[in-house]
Amino acid sequence: MATGSALATQDTLEREAAAAGLAPFAHTRAAPRIERTFVVRIRMGGQALKRALSRDVSEAGIFLLTPDPPPVGSLLECVLVHPVDGMELKVPARVVRAGVTLAGPGVGLQFEATCPTLRRALVRYVSEAPASDPSPS
Repeated sequence: MATGSALATQDTLEREAAAAGLAPFAHTRAAPRIERTFVVRIRMGGQALKRALSRDVSEAGIFLLTPDPPPVGSLLECVLVHPVDGMELKVPARVVRAGVTLAGPGVGLQFEATCPTLRRALVRYVSEAPASDPSPS
């Protein structure tokens, strides 16, 4: 549940967007996202793994900053490397949105983890990932 200050911030952002003539925000998050910055490797089809930088993550999805975003609808393999224990977690994900943020171009991915073991691993990853940016490996 959002705190009072988070609601106030959201309200402020919505008022500013409306004043600028922008469409209202869509509240479609399946799970709350946490700001985390770490390296994620992504692969689409038979392409080599590319590196991207996360902006935020949840058990349902992730937003990646990447200079060469794949098209919306693309199915990707994400390799998340746990910043504490080094465990690699391979998760299928679908590009659900693409655009340019203040930090640069990127994509919103929805994880397609249907296996309960993989879902539990995602929950662990999100809950244990440190807020600091670890060195890429």
